[in-house]
Amino acid sequence: MLFSKWSERAVDDWDRMIDTNLRGYVHAISAVLPGLIARRSGHILNLSSVAGIRVGHAGGVYSATKFFIRGVTDSLRQEVGSTHGIQVSMISPGALNQPTDVTVYDIVIHPTRQDW
Repeated sequence: MLFSKWSERAVDDWDRMIDTNLRGYVHAISAVLPGLIARRSGHILNLSSVAGIRVGHAGGVYSATKFFIRGVTDSLRQEVGSTHGIQVSMISPGALNQPTDVTVYDIVIHPTRQDW
């Protein structure tokens, strides 16, 4: 569940979100960073969300993972930006205006399977 209240204790969902939004980032960065540093060029573009700037209703864990991406971006920019010539950027898209019968999972997880 992407959005859940703390009182719902959706720990399994939170673990999957943390695995994707935190561990996924650090593993991907770990994989590409040595090559970027060796070339002294490149661009890391991180995808966050406005939820990483402002927490919405029932979005505590999701927002925390997006705040994390913001921190990673700033940290990388400071560490490898000026000293290794690597650009580090982040985009934070906002909420979607979507049909009521379409869930965020239809858009994010199955973007090519849209019957609407």
